[in-house]
Amino acid sequence: MPTPGVYITESTLLAPVVSGATTDAAGVIIADLPQGPSNLVRVTSWYQFSDIFGGLSTNKIGTFGANLFFRAGGSELYVVRVVHTDAVAATGVLKTTDASTWITFTAKGKGAYGNNLRVKLTKNSSNLWDLTVLREAGVADTIASGLVTGGSDDDVALETFTNLNLNTFGHQDVVNILALRSNYINAAWFGASSAKTIAAGTSFVIPLASGADGSAGLDYTGVTTLIGGLNRPLVIFSPGLVDTATIGLLTTFASSNNSFVVVDTAADVTASAAVTYAGTLSATAVSAVYSPWLWVPDPTSASRDGIAKVPPSGAVAGAILATDAGRGVFKTPAGVEVSLPGVVALEKEFTTTELDTLANGVPPVNAIRIVPGVGPCVMGGRTLKTTDATRFINVRRSLDYLTFELKNRLLFAVHRNNDQDLWLQASTVVDAFLTSFWQQGGLRGRDKKSAFYVKIDSENNSSNDIANGILNVEVGVALQYPAEFIRINLTQQTGI
Repeated sequence: MPTPGVYITESTLLAPVVSGATTDAAGVIIADLPQGPSNLVRVTSWYQFSDIFGGLSTNKIGTFGANLFFRAGGSELYVVRVVHTDAVAATGVLKTTDASTWITFTAKGKGAYGNNLRVKLTKNSSNLWDLTVLREAGVADTIASGLVTGGSDDDVALETFTNLNLNTFGHQDVVNILALRSNYINAAWFGASSAKTIAAGTSFVIPLASGADGSAGLDYTGVTTLIGGLNRPLVIFSPGLVDTATIGLLTTFASSNNSFVVVDTAADVTASAAVTYAGTLSATAVSAVYSPWLWVPDPTSASRDGIAKVPPSGAVAGAILATDAGRGVFKTPAGVEVSLPGVVALEKEFTTTELDTLANGVPPVNAIRIVPGVGPCVMGGRTLKTTDATRFINVRRSLDYLTFELKNRLLFAVHRNNDQDLWLQASTVVDAFLTSFWQQGGLRGRDKKSAFYVKIDSENNSSNDIANGILNVEVGVALQYPAEFIRINLTQQTGI
C-alpha cells in the first residue's frame, strides 16, 4: 500500500470539460557559473545572485540568464551551479601549535574561485571564536602554515559568524553552523584542541588554495535530486543547454513534479533547423522551445556600446512567472504584454514564412519577435506536445496548478473518518477553491455549473474503497484556451 496522502489521477474527458490565480511557482536555473556553492541556493534579486555566484560574464552565459530572469519579472530563483567533472574545491587548514591539523575549511563550490577565499578567526572574551569569510581583493596574502596572524586589510568581508565553538560538536559548533548557514565554506575537524590556550582578541587568517575549474564535461549528476525536495511548481531553465539526454532528465522530473522546462535552441539556427531540433526532444507537454537568441547590453565589454548574444530561456522563464503573478497561470505567457526588458535586438528576425515554419512545426517552436511600438515579445505559447489540449502552455500549467493546490487543500482529509460528513467538507473546500479560480478568469463558462463540477458521494466511493481507506474525489474543469489566430474579414462597401 502507498504512504497515506492525497493522490491525483489526471484524465481527458470526451466532453469539453477536462480534469486557477497565481501559482506558488518559482524559477530554477541550472548553469555553469563563475563561483558559488554547488548546493541549492534561493535568491530573490539579481544583486543577491551576483553576490553569491558572480556578476555578468560572457564566458558564463548562465549569468546573463539569471539577470534576464529578474529583469523580465521573475522574483524567486533557485540556483543550481554545475561544474566540470574534474573540478576541485579549494581548501585551507587551521593547525595547532604542534603543527597537527585542527580544522579543514573547504569551499562549498568547486573551482578556482575558491582560491580567493580567506577564513579569519578571532578568539573573543567568551573563549569562543568569531569567524569571517573574506574574498581576496588586493595583493594576495602570504600566510605560513600553522596558526599565524595574516594580512586581510584589503579583503572584502562576505559573511560573519559569532561565538563559534571550534573544539566540540554541540551548541554553536563551527561544523554545523557553517554547513547550515554559510554560502561559501564548510568545516571539518581533525581532532579536538581543547588544551590549546590563545589570548582573546588574537586573529588568524587561513587562505584557501588548490581549487581548480577543470576542463572535462559539465556534471549534471544529482541536479534533479537537489530540486526534488522543493515540493512546489517550478519553471526550470538551463541557458544554452541543448543536450537532449540532459533535457530529457529535466522533463522527466517536471512531468512528475508539476513543473515546466524552458528550452533553448542552439545559436544561429534557421527556422527549419530549430523545428528539427525540437523534434529530437520528447514530445511532452511540460516543456517548450524558444528561438532566436537575444542581443543584450554587455557591461563587461571594453566598449561602452558592447553587447552580448545570449539564449532566451532566462528571460522567458521570468516572463512566465511574471504572467502568473500579474494575470494568472491560466493566461498564456505570450503576446504583446509579454515583452522582454533589457533586450536590444534579436539574433535574427524571422520572416513571415519562417514564423509559419516555427508555428506549424511538429512540434512547434515559440518565436520571439520584434513588435513595433513594443519591442521584443514572446509570440508563441505551445508545448512540445501536439495531440491534445495540453499543447497549450497555459492549459498544461493550469492543470499542474490545480493538481498542486487540490492535493494541498485536501490534506486535512487524511486519517479523517471516511463518511458523508467528510465528503461534504471536502466538496465544500474544492468548490470554494474552484469558484475563486473561475471568478478570476481561469475557467470557461457563464456559471459555476458550466465551469466545473465536484463529485464526492456514494457512487464514486464504494464500501470497498472506504474499507481500504480510499476517498475518491472527482473534479472536472473547463480550462481556458488561447486565441492564437485572429481572423479579420474586411469587405469594401461602395456607393456610400
